[in-house]
Amino acid sequence: MIRKYITAHGGTFRSAFHYTLRRIYQSNFAQRVFETFAARVFIILVSFANSIFVTRALGPEGKGFYSVALAVMAIGIQFGNFGLHSSNTYAVARDRGALPSLVGNSLGVSFGFGGAAIFIAWLFFHFVPGTLPVDEPLLLMALVSIPFGLATLLLQNLLIGIQDSRSYNVIEVLTRILSFSLALAVIFLNQGTVYSLFAVTLVSGVFGFGLNLRKVLAHTRQALGLSQRLFLENIRYGIKAYLASFLAYLVLRIDLLMVQYMVGAKEAGFYSTASQMADMVYLFSSVAGTIFFPKVSEKKDRREKWDMTLKIGALVGVVLAFMAVGAAFLARPLVLLAFGKAFAPSVPPFELLVPGVFFWGISTFPLLYLASVGFPYRVVYGWVFLVALNIGLNFYFIPHFGICGASVVSTVTYFLGFIIFGFYAWKVSRE
Repeated sequence: MIRKYITAHGGTFRSAFHYTLRRIYQSNFAQRVFETFAARVFIILVSFANSIFVTRALGPEGKGFYSVALAVMAIGIQFGNFGLHSSNTYAVARDRGALPSLVGNSLGVSFGFGGAAIFIAWLFFHFVPGTLPVDEPLLLMALVSIPFGLATLLLQNLLIGIQDSRSYNVIEVLTRILSFSLALAVIFLNQGTVYSLFAVTLVSGVFGFGLNLRKVLAHTRQALGLSQRLFLENIRYGIKAYLASFLAYLVLRIDLLMVQYMVGAKEAGFYSTASQMADMVYLFSSVAGTIFFPKVSEKKDRREKWDMTLKIGALVGVVLAFMAVGAAFLARPLVLLAFGKAFAPSVPPFELLVPGVFFWGISTFPLLYLASVGFPYRVVYGWVFLVALNIGLNFYFIPHFGICGASVVSTVTYFLGFIIFGFYAWKVSRE
């Protein structure tokens, strides 16, 4: 196959390579992937800088309260979306005419159900004050942030579904810049308290919501409405996506909790650093998957979907392979430069994670293919098996081999996930 490709495009490896680079450069898909990847990297850098200033301004105790409030907000958004963000992308990619109803449903869920839920939560914490995670004013700000954060998430996925990734990226970057700028202004005016800095988060969230809503509305000329039929269809799809995402999150993160429990906080610190570096390698595949999903969802023929999945998965796999090998070679000097010699033990577990990250990255595409054909429940069963396997193996490998054992278990789990979901997607493509 490779020889035929080279023969068809100049007859030499160099000419075929140059042809491939030109095709990638001219590809709208590739441009959108690299734009989104650049935006994500920028956002990570801005968030890191913001974290430094906030941490220095608040000190350990203040940062603790601030982080807990952020966690309350994040948990509310994570557990309150019921997978509707995934179903929004899927639904609007398949039927652009459903956009007005999807926008209406998204706002109804966020501010109707979401508003009612946070009011009930506030009543509970108000009348049972011993359960307050933070003081009441800070908790109230965190709860108020949830509907705006949820609405933003749902609207962002509509932008992705209609393949307007550029607006999605620009809004994300502008929102992070605003948040960082306001936080710096508050800190340099000596007003950097937990309340003022979380208020910055709330204001930035409302700003981001407004921009997303404005951009989504620009794509439709029809009046917004609510559709019970569409909501029921979306929630059925969303629940499956929600369960799969939750189980996938367990596969990615349960090992860190087990390391903490079995070998202590210090080893968990090393392993968390290795995991964070692995996440950075995986980031490119995640971004490519974000752009790929609406494109494959809009196609009707399963074989056509599968051919596209193979093509895009192979291209991303080549890029990911280069990134993984480069990261493995550069891991030690980068860790020593960024974190110091104290974190050198993070390098071996990261190197053992690298092959797994590669397979995890390319398994994104058969999984998204399955999501594009309605998300069969067998995908959820596959994740249940992988979670059970991961936990079972870690009970043996972590006590015997420490954090390197946890890395080996993760790599084995990711590889098996690639085999399971790849085979299942291939099978579904022939039905």
